[in-house]
Amino acid sequence: MHASMNFWVTLVISFAATGLVSRFLFLILARWDGGFNKPLTIHCSTLTICWVLFVIWCSTGDTIYWSAGHVAFMPQCAWFMFDLFHYTGQHDHFEDDEAEGGGES
Repeated sequence: MHASMNFWVTLVISFAATGLVSRFLFLILARWDGGFNKPLTIHCSTLTICWVLFVIWCSTGDTIYWSAGHVAFMPQCAWFMFDLFHYTGQHDHFEDDEAEGGGES
């Protein structure tokens, strides 16, 4: 496989893996209202899990490639930014509803 094609395949796999793991952790921790700590904790945990998975995937029987997990970093940053924008947008909408009298009584 051509080197640039290998890069794109790895990037897509990394983006899918980090996305699936982070969505699964959000599902597990749905009841936890940790504020900013919730997405931070979930995405740090996801990066760790995906880093280990990529190290296992790229390592051979006699050599462990500890740096193989670096491919999960940028996709994980993208998911983290997406969730931060989603999180801040959600709270701005809630404050607007409360100011208009649409909050719970």
